[in-house]
Amino acid sequence: MKDELITFETAKLAKEKGFNIPTWFFYFKGILVDKTTGENDSSTFDENISNWNDGWNFDHTSAPTQSLLQRWLREKHDTHIELVLWNNNSWSCQVVNDVFAYEEDGSEYEAYGCKSYEEALEEGLQAALKLIQNG
Repeated sequence: MKDELITFETAKLAKEKGFNIPTWFFYFKGILVDKTTGENDSSTFDENISNWNDGWNFDHTSAPTQSLLQRWLREKHDTHIELVLWNNNSWSCQVVNDVFAYEEDGSEYEAYGCKSYEEALEEGLQAALKLIQNG
């Protein structure tokens, strides 16, 4: 078992919203990189980065775990993501923020039909990031 890292799309949203906690993984031009080893999912990564050992002074996007981003949203923006398992085969997520007015069903955003907990959480993270104000 391992913690899931957020997708590049979610990472870009988090950066736009002010997420700036240092992480061991990051995205550089959409390529996921392990900061501790330099391992990445692209054979062209080393060609694309010339200042690899220069104090990480290049434009990159942190890639936190889903749980770290979820905690940041909860603690910094009072935004909560709730996940529910339906009939043992489908997950749903609901995003709630005390600042937003509750809808009749008690939620600000809902998604159904996710095949896994992690998929539902990723949808919830993206939805929560879209709901908060920048910075």
